Amino acid sequence: MSEQGLPPKKLLDEAVAHHRAGRLTAAESAYRRVLATDPQQFDALRLLGLLVHQRGAYEEAAALLERATWVRAEVPETFNELGVVNQSRNRPEAAQICFERAIALRSDFYEARNNLGLLLRRQGKLQSAQAEFEALVRLRPGRADGHANLGVVLHEGGKIQAAIDAYRKALSLSPELVGVRFNLAQALEQQGDVSSAIDESRAELKLDPQNLEAGVFLGRQLYVQGRRSEAQECFRRVIGLSPDFAQARWCLTMSELAVAYGPEEDPEDSRRAFTTSLTELSHWFDEKRPVDGWSCVGIMQPYYLAYHECDNRSLLSLYGDLCVNLIPESIDAEIPPAPAARRAGKVRLGIVCGKIYDQSVWTAIVKGWCRHLDRERFELHLFYTGRVVDSETDLAKVLVPQFVTGLKDLRRWREEILLRELDVLLYPEIGMDYTTVRLASLRLAPVQAASWGHPETTGLPTIDYYISAADFEPPGAQTWYREKLVQLPGLGCIYEPHNIAFDASTIDNLVLHRPAMLLLCPGTPYKYHPRHDAVFVEIARKVPGCRFVFCHDIQPNVSDMVQRRLRSVFTRAGMQFEEHVTFVPHQSRAGFFGLMQIADLCLDTLGFSGFNTAMQAVECGLPVVGYEGRFMRGRFASGILRRMGLPELVTTTKEQYVELVAKLASDVAYLQRVRGRVAEAGPRLFGDLSPLPALQEFLEVAARNARSA
Repeated sequence: MSEQGLPPKKLLDEAVAHHRAGRLTAAESAYRRVLATDPQQFDALRLLGLLVHQRGAYEEAAALLERATWVRAEVPETFNELGVVNQSRNRPEAAQICFERAIALRSDFYEARNNLGLLLRRQGKLQSAQAEFEALVRLRPGRADGHANLGVVLHEGGKIQAAIDAYRKALSLSPELVGVRFNLAQALEQQGDVSSAIDESRAELKLDPQNLEAGVFLGRQLYVQGRRSEAQECFRRVIGLSPDFAQARWCLTMSELAVAYGPEEDPEDSRRAFTTSLTELSHWFDEKRPVDGWSCVGIMQPYYLAYHECDNRSLLSLYGDLCVNLIPESIDAEIPPAPAARRAGKVRLGIVCGKIYDQSVWTAIVKGWCRHLDRERFELHLFYTGRVVDSETDLAKVLVPQFVTGLKDLRRWREEILLRELDVLLYPEIGMDYTTVRLASLRLAPVQAASWGHPETTGLPTIDYYISAADFEPPGAQTWYREKLVQLPGLGCIYEPHNIAFDASTIDNLVLHRPAMLLLCPGTPYKYHPRHDAVFVEIARKVPGCRFVFCHDIQPNVSDMVQRRLRSVFTRAGMQFEEHVTFVPHQSRAGFFGLMQIADLCLDTLGFSGFNTAMQAVECGLPVVGYEGRFMRGRFASGILRRMGLPELVTTTKEQYVELVAKLASDVAYLQRVRGRVAEAGPRLFGDLSPLPALQEFLEVAARNARSA
């Protein structure tokens, strides 16, 4: 009998045999002959639909599988398969209907629930996706993939600890499951456990050495810990695997800026290397134009450049131009046109920030804006790009009802901001949060401005103004900004006291072993530049029995580098480091206030002052020895002291700084008088509304000028 004369059952069996053996052309021909004889043959419709889907004929596959569901509407597998095809056709609504139909026919249909959960996750419906994956792990608690997928949804929903638990459950069931350890590493990093993130990244790379993203992530975490040479080895390894993988080249350049410096390390070497590498990177992007170039922006930023007491405008302008050239590639083929200014009405003001929680950018700058800007003149829209949620986040939602958060990608953030038709868009900081710098690299409002949450020019040509404060800026400061500098009166912000009880539990040892003079050095360890180390030796010489108290960084290796460097300086001077320097554990705010309660003096950080630490010292009645640096970022404490009417606590040279500490330490009566003046003058700094009229006038004039342009 010829093949054409085979019975339909025999012909179907042969088609299936061809299909299983991978002879797809022969299988397709046989299926079609079956259907020519019997157009309603269920198995032929279904299997031919799967086959043509396999070769990319999505429309025909959908038509065949739909016919199969009409022939036999009780088969859940067919609806699941049609759902998969509809996803390939970019028909998510139709796909969802199919998966739900399959589950309705068989409630324990694991694959259909898994597909539905993945679809809901891609649509951003995280709560619904979570419900599906939770049902999955109840159905099959022994299947690792369900726990892994649940972890991803929890992770994206900001439920970090629950995500970590789900990832670890998946790995306990299947330790070799590729990708899960990388997801776990990222969740651990978000929780602040960088050491464990490094361990999981290394484990992932053992399973999948070609995972380029995991390799870059590992390098970034090593860099955060101050292990720069190891980080750079990771980046170079990834470049060796894939020379055009842009993220690795970008991170290698950013890592030229050291987090902190150990003994005998010269920060100028780091700066020179960064300058050379950034120039080369810019040329590389111009030549290669890699498709993933946009993904580099924000993944690592030149954050530590600000801790070099130098004019960084030219370097950051080169960096800013690079960001602005790359980011539009993630959204459109061309740079989107600038939004048109509206012609009337209240000023629509947008604020984009990744730090809307109990963090210094919020407490120092943004909270005051949100609480006090006149709602009769301004319509506020707050865009929170971060994930941390606490009581301050809840307060922000009350202060600004137009509160947007949780958007998944840059395109959605852009669309949401453009939808609001803003007149002015403010970025309280640019330089720390990666989504913020990506958005700031676009033109999303007619007027765009940054402020001093990260106290340095942004370098971005898309930012028109930099909002600073008159008390912090030296004469001629415009030279150091690419943006047009706006100096608000006084401290330029409306700051509220914390009013919290201090915690003495971490400082008992210091109280029990009270030195003659306790000198609090409140800066994060990486703020202490090697060029100023000798100052501590000179103070120790002039104030016998004094003790400097530093707080460990959240990354112990960073503190260790600074500690080793200071030890070396004291040793070379013939002095005992342990007699004069103590590093206490990283403190909660309550613990930090506790240190301020028992300290005699707070020593301003030379070169990079701390606004929040100086304000907290004032709140505690603790005198601050200020150092007025060359740039705004080195003048916070000095500006605060001058505003309080205490200019005698401001020094302009290291010699003056040492002498002032010695004078306060040796003259107890003078120190007590200074304490009294701090306690008397301090309250006038809090809740000061004097910058508000100037801020509101600037925003209105800028919006009006844009409208009339």
